[in-house]
Amino acid sequence: MEELTIFQWLTLALGSIAVLTFGSKAVMSYLNPNIKQDKELIGLTKDISILQEDLKLIRINHLDHLEADVKGLREGMVRIETILEERLPKK
Repeated sequence: MEELTIFQWLTLALGSIAVLTFGSKAVMSYLNPNIKQDKELIGLTKDISILQEDLKLIRINHLDHLEADVKGLREGMVRIETILEERLPKK
């Protein structure tokens, strides 16, 4: 059997490190799957709940005011139409 040169030792060491790194990554991904994705999902869930609360507040506060404004505009349009019908001659 021949003696190994320094380059062969280095190649053997780096190959062993690569295999150990791959093995440890595989084990860690099996033991702790999707931690990063779970954290992102928790953040998205919080954002969605904040948006839902904002929509509830908009419905409560603003839609009633908008409905009242639209009702006022309709009444104003009816008054204007009545005035115009009275003042403009019919053809």
